Amino acid sequence: MERILMKKIMCIVLAKLLFCGVIGATAAEPLAPATPTLVRQGKMVQPPKIDGRIERDEWLSASSFFGGRSGVNGLMTNRYCVYYFGYDADNLFFAYRSEAPISPIVLSTDDTVEIQLLPPGTTTAMRLTLNSFGDNNFPEGTKFANSFITSTRPYGYPCWEAEIAIPLASIGAKVEDGREWGLQMLRNWCNPRETGYWHFPAKPGELGTFIPDALAPAVGVPDFGEYVHWRTSANYTLNFTAFNPSEKQVRVTSEGMAYIASGTAKLDSDLESNTEISKKNIPASMAPDPGKAAYATHLVYNLWPGKINLLKFHFVDANKKMLYQRDMAWDLSKGNNWKDELGVPNLQTAFYPSYDNLLLLNFSRGKQTDITNAVITIRNEKQAVIKTVHVPKNGEFCNNWECRINLTELPEGAYTVTLESTTKSGKTFTCPRTFAVQEFPWQKAQVGLERVIIPPFVPLQVKNGAEVHALQTGYRAGGTLWDMIFAQGENILAAPVELLINGEKFACGRPKVVLQERDRVVIESAGVYENLKVKVIQDYDYDGFCLVTLNFNAADMITIQSLSLDIPLQSKYVSLFNTNLFSNETRALGANPLDVPDRQGTVWSSNDSGKIYGVSLAFDINFQKYFWFGGVYKGFCWLIESGHQHFSHDAEIPAQRLVRNGDKTTFTVDFINKPTTWAKGKNATMEMGFQPTPVKPIAKGFYRTAEHMYEYLAPENAVWAKCIASPVIISPLTATIPTFPNDDKTLQEYIISTIGKTRPAEERVHGWKFNHTKLSNDFQAVLGDFVKRNQDYFDRNGISATAYQTRQSIWWRQTYMKYLGSYMNPALLTCFWPEWEMYKSEWQQFNYPVENTMNEYMCSLVKSRRDKLLYDARELVRLGFMGINFDCFPCGSGGGNTITSNAYHDTKGKLRHTCGGIMRWRLAVKRTAHMLYTEKKLVYGRPWVDVHTTMYMPIPLVSFASTITTWERGSNGGDYQVRFPESTILADTIGTQAGVYPFPIVSTRMGDDARKERELKTLMSTMCSFGLMHIMDQGIIYRDWFDKAWNCIFDFGYGSDDVEHFFTWEKQPVTTDAKDIRMTIAKRKDGKTLLMIGNLGPAVSAKLNLDGLQYGKYSLSDAENGTAIAGNTIAVEERGFALVLVEKQ
Repeated sequence: MERILMKKIMCIVLAKLLFCGVIGATAAEPLAPATPTLVRQGKMVQPPKIDGRIERDEWLSASSFFGGRSGVNGLMTNRYCVYYFGYDADNLFFAYRSEAPISPIVLSTDDTVEIQLLPPGTTTAMRLTLNSFGDNNFPEGTKFANSFITSTRPYGYPCWEAEIAIPLASIGAKVEDGREWGLQMLRNWCNPRETGYWHFPAKPGELGTFIPDALAPAVGVPDFGEYVHWRTSANYTLNFTAFNPSEKQVRVTSEGMAYIASGTAKLDSDLESNTEISKKNIPASMAPDPGKAAYATHLVYNLWPGKINLLKFHFVDANKKMLYQRDMAWDLSKGNNWKDELGVPNLQTAFYPSYDNLLLLNFSRGKQTDITNAVITIRNEKQAVIKTVHVPKNGEFCNNWECRINLTELPEGAYTVTLESTTKSGKTFTCPRTFAVQEFPWQKAQVGLERVIIPPFVPLQVKNGAEVHALQTGYRAGGTLWDMIFAQGENILAAPVELLINGEKFACGRPKVVLQERDRVVIESAGVYENLKVKVIQDYDYDGFCLVTLNFNAADMITIQSLSLDIPLQSKYVSLFNTNLFSNETRALGANPLDVPDRQGTVWSSNDSGKIYGVSLAFDINFQKYFWFGGVYKGFCWLIESGHQHFSHDAEIPAQRLVRNGDKTTFTVDFINKPTTWAKGKNATMEMGFQPTPVKPIAKGFYRTAEHMYEYLAPENAVWAKCIASPVIISPLTATIPTFPNDDKTLQEYIISTIGKTRPAEERVHGWKFNHTKLSNDFQAVLGDFVKRNQDYFDRNGISATAYQTRQSIWWRQTYMKYLGSYMNPALLTCFWPEWEMYKSEWQQFNYPVENTMNEYMCSLVKSRRDKLLYDARELVRLGFMGINFDCFPCGSGGGNTITSNAYHDTKGKLRHTCGGIMRWRLAVKRTAHMLYTEKKLVYGRPWVDVHTTMYMPIPLVSFASTITTWERGSNGGDYQVRFPESTILADTIGTQAGVYPFPIVSTRMGDDARKERELKTLMSTMCSFGLMHIMDQGIIYRDWFDKAWNCIFDFGYGSDDVEHFFTWEKQPVTTDAKDIRMTIAKRKDGKTLLMIGNLGPAVSAKLNLDGLQYGKYSLSDAENGTAIAGNTIAVEERGFALVLVEKQ
């Protein structure tokens, strides 16, 4: 996960620029005049072959320029374009690679590339154009060729490539060193019209500058990363090239600057609002040998839409002579994408292989009102017709006509679905679409579906006919649902859990066990209210989760005033709650408090939530899909999975409420609070999940773990463990998992070979001295050999080997881990996977697929996607990884796909997204835990599944996990006690309710060093307060004192089996009279105890009571430096910390 694993560049915003004028267009957003564009270079070593195919090696000795600046707004065009320019003694060479449209749009005669030339000594620029059909006004003798790349490889889009060789003699010019030319290169687009400029002119007609120089290297900026996946990932790989045409080695150095809006990691690509201005160098240095090229890479992360970024590319030689000067500004939220301005007939198709080969067809006539015939033909790869569909006319052809076909028993192969429509004038329009039927090894593997019970869980027990008990929790069925809920042997209910209709209970029959197995129990019951029947199915899993299905049937018409669920817990168990209280817009700010106010009446309602991530797409009201309430251990959670199409809500009435009434605190969910009528015969189904806590104990071995950060080695005496490790494979955005260059696994095998090994004594350096040189150098040597050995692979696939090496260079941090788990993103979807043509519809979040998708957030976790996910995860585990990390929850829920999820169109035609999604993630996590158990990969006796739960921590999602990654937010929030209130840490971080150990992501990003150091102290204070010792960072400032303190804790033996631990939320042997002091206590058997003291409030002198240690006589000292402490009073600064050693005398 690059957003976590790579070091973050600080948040940046570019101040708005001013623009003086644009040729042929008015700027939509004013921008400043660009720096004059200049290129100085020597002759190409050999002329490129003019065949319309831009080959990397042929154009390596030319200059390259990624991106055109738009005449509409002055920013880089959203449509992909790269320019190449070179020359020799006889010719000027130009090449353009630009994005081509997707059906039904086609390139027109007005889609052109253009060259403007002003040779030395002339006053009027010549304008030369070429369109995609070959029409041109080139001078005699010009060679040119077009070609078209219809697939997305290797540039991320279908492309039009054009190569041009203009004889100097044909324009009456010659190239002489030092004599300047005026130069402009343009791409003129249609649909909609837009010009992409090589040089962004400050006034109409202004040109850039070309200076011939026989000894000057040719500099290139060919891309911002392979396959243009930076547009969806917001992570950039700026690739630079320098070719040396001379006979001596030269050096090319970047003096460029970046003004870029790098934001925080998040779970969508929505507009970014929390950024700050920052100006950064663009470091790069290249020293190509004679006749050779050299490469450099600069990495930039989290450049989300919503802010203007500016890169000023300035490359100079050793004498500071300017070689390459060009500006590029962009904002992904601004600019033109392809748009069908002609309004041609369009066909959308969607193929769903797991749904009986369902094929959706959607026809729109566009602006063509005189269509006389429209036929859709399905053909196999041999062009044999499988089926023909005639679009009905019904007076006139309409827009949005849809047809559904089940194409059963389709053989393997590629299929084409083609629309052919004809107008009265005889004009014909054609729109082809494609899908495929293929076999993949994961389809039948069914990884993770083994019927096993993973540790520490035990088989379900059924007692007294209607009681179901799991490891630490249980239920007794009664009434509509339950009359007892057990947590650690205690009934936590204050009254039965009831489904109420019009304020009354259903008359229910006796519950009956219909299925009893070791890992699953099903209980059914039935109820009735007037003429409405309900069948209740309780489906219990062995972790204590229960999926409840309510099947309603109206025997006659019935008016329902209200339908609600009441979950009443005993108030003594309720001090905290957990749900999703924030959206991505507030991720950079601190978390919300999650304490239940100490008052009577309504203490929380869904109307308190404000804007909630994704909810507005399913509901018109604020509604939480998940809610838990309880304490540090005991509690109960509810989630909705389906059925929201039957809800009826009054926006003025909170649909969810938490109400305290004396000894009873009740969570109420209104499914209906606005009267509605159900017709006779109506059937309605609602699915929801429930789970008591605590689910299981935390595997205590994880307390001992830690991992390297960017400026810190993990403490020397911690167990080095990292679950968000990145396998050294080709990016999953552009290749299937796991893809190694030339199938060469040696680099990964080197990393795996170090797992569990202890470094030699001479290489072990105590943490605060921070010497990772040996670790890094060993890895870099292996990496360098690996890249060199596989250079042909990178060249063949259009991947910068230098960029690959730069990205992988930080993974020395993965060596010598005791335990190493692999990162995976279940929400990732890309057109570069071989499964794309078959599953591009089934795995997307809307009925009809977006073609050529590369996205880290939009995949839908349907069963077929989970099947592939688990197969890929097992492949990674068989490489040697010990665990799996899943990023990007809660993405992948299903979105607005009405075929694969419970999304639907309401009575007004509005698309309502799914209200569920947690269950899909739960099934993926459970299957992964089963896979790890079956593969005999256990860490501290558990399958190591780690889930990134920054948004919130749903108990049913993480109950089969062992750890969670959390806190990827709050980077602008200041002190850690402000970023993460105590109640939030207790409810959402420490993991006691689900039995998961937390890995918080930390940062000190904002402000000056004084602020960063203060925040670092408050971080250590929070770590000590709540026992959060395994941290991972997105950039925290290095300070020796922090390194020493972190090491001191593990040097004492924190997390070891023979050390007894006492946490803030437990009864502790040491207490204090200071209300804001919190402690984590580690007690050894040798009469020594470490007090890790954190202060949540102002500076205080805390008096300690150590009687609970039963030491009799004892001494206190500073655990870091051994300084004796007189008496039992410890001074702790505001939001500070202290490490105190207590020794029995």
